[in-house]
Amino acid sequence: MRTDELIYEYFKARPNDLFRLIGQKVEGSYIYESITVKTTEKRLDGFLYRIDAEGIRTFFEAQGYLDQKIYWRLGRTAFTWHEINEFEGPWQMVFLFLKASYDPGLPEELTPLEKAEPPLIRRYCIEDCLKRLGDNAGELTVLKPLVTKNRKEFDRNIGTWQTQIKELDLTEERTQMLGDLLIFAVMQRFSEFTFEELRKMINFIPREDSVAFQELKAIGRKEGRKEGRIEGKLIGSIQVFQDLRGLPVQSSEDLEKLSIDELRQLHDRLKLTQQNLASR
Repeated sequence: MRTDELIYEYFKARPNDLFRLIGQKVEGSYIYESITVKTTEKRLDGFLYRIDAEGIRTFFEAQGYLDQKIYWRLGRTAFTWHEINEFEGPWQMVFLFLKASYDPGLPEELTPLEKAEPPLIRRYCIEDCLKRLGDNAGELTVLKPLVTKNRKEFDRNIGTWQTQIKELDLTEERTQMLGDLLIFAVMQRFSEFTFEELRKMINFIPREDSVAFQELKAIGRKEGRKEGRIEGKLIGSIQVFQDLRGLPVQSSEDLEKLSIDELRQLHDRLKLTQQNLASR
């Protein structure tokens, strides 16, 4: 499950929502970046800092699986960053686990950092955070599919989640971005869904440059082609475009009867139509 990527994509666009999710009050506007600590060449996917004044620096790690060394790894990165940067202000490490069982437990040597005032280590379970927000999750609603326990619960709530997102007072571009992330979240939680199931359940058309669209293309290639065929990628993309536009999806067998040039022409026509729709 590529949960980490989904969470990072969300907070890149909406960094202050990390603090809202975990219930930490901060002032001002923050920016979310990925940084590389030069001494170790260690890449950190989540680093937040205030852009309108001095504020707390946050080293952030999202975790969608069990990793026994997660605390030591982020700790080393944070300490090395401080070693090579002249910064004496407040800072913290935030760990966000998809499930409580993915938290390996804080090593005894690091417990003083969690007990410090204010804490230098904060750790949370995303499921608990979303439960606390309830129906007031706002844009964070797009993360709710990740913590859905089963298909029955998902079917009961997906319509409500979409309505809540569309009823937010947001720009069209922002609503589209949230729709993309909602689709991506659903695909990460329920990888068995097919084209047709996703189209019927979710009333958003993903942008071509979104991670959700790339995931749909991957599903299309998996469902709509034979391994090793040069036409595979074109066929998969054609079926994605047809499905997203609500057109009849041609079978792989029918599409394989077309020449490469014919497939490319069909693909380009559908792609142009999709781009025009997305630009409106």
